[in-house]
Amino acid sequence: MIRFKLSQKMGEHKLTQKDVSKGTGIRPDTISEYYYETSKSPFLRHMNEFCKFFKCQPGDLLEYEEKMIRFKLSQKMGEHKLTQKDVSKGTGIRPDTISEYYYETSKSPFLRHMCKFCKFFKCLPGDLLEYIDDIDDTDKEPK
Repeated sequence: MIRFKLSQKMGEHKLTQKDVSKGTGIRPDTISEYYYETSKSPFLRHMNEFCKFFKCQPGDLLEYEEKMIRFKLSQKMGEHKLTQKDVSKGTGIRPDTISEYYYETSKSPFLRHMCKFCKFFKCLPGDLLEYIDDIDDTDKEPK
């Protein structure tokens, strides 16, 4: 599955969806679809606007992912306009570990960390985790 990492980019820059909409000229509801990764496919003109706004390359906004369960720390941080340092201080979790969760390079989140994140963000574990249905049967190539 290819992921669009707008929420991660916004978190890095401490921006709201409204900030990105104003900066790119893309409608707020469309920004929301990209942020929550509910858009079926990004338009190239939107990708161009995002790249200009964030001064980045398309590859900085896209990622191929085979994982079936996603840890959405970067999205939560973006919603609250927090840095990795803020979350580390608030949870007591080492900055290097926060970075692994943020970039989703951690092999699996520790339960004790999950509890700290839930307490910090005042949320439930389901707010931090997402099941990804990689490919349904209609999208498979014939053999």
